[in-house]
Formats: sequence, C-alpha cells, structure tokens
Amino acid sequence: MIEPKSQKLSISRQCKLLGVSRSSRNETHTDDCLRSLIDEQKQISADKVAEMIHSEHKVEAATDISLDEVSLSGYDQLVTMEVAG
Repeated sequence: MIEPKSQKLSISRQCKLLGVSRSSRNETHTDDCLRSLIDEQKQISADKVAEMIHSEHKVEAATDISLDEVSLSGYDQLVTMEVAG
C-alpha cells in the first residue's frame, strides 16, 4: 500500500510533468523525451524533461529500431527432422 505522503509526492511530480508537457509546443517530443529516459533507465523528473525539451534534445523515433539477424538454422533442422515412429 502506498503511504499517503508518498502518494501526494507522486501526484505532485505527475502534475509537474503534465505542466511541462502542456508548455511544450510538441507533445510528441515530450513523449519521446520520457521514452528516452525510461529506455536509458534514468530517473524521470519534470526538470529533466523540461531541460530536454528546451535544449531540443534529439531523441530517436519510436519506429527507429534495430534487430539482430535471426538464424533460421534451428528451424530448418526441426522441419527436416524425421518423426520417430
């Protein structure tokens, strides 16, 4: 259970983040900044998000992803395997 004091602090922080988001010209950029902090496992604060927004911090788009090459040799072996019977 969340302590009342902790809950009030959490609500206060959320309100500050909402205020930063509303003051931004671009809500998508605010979302990108938040996602960047989460991805980098950094602490989220209204001040940090505001700093990133005002410095026009370049954040990779959510659609910019990289995947390791997949080896299908295991699948090929499974498909060509004879069923014992």
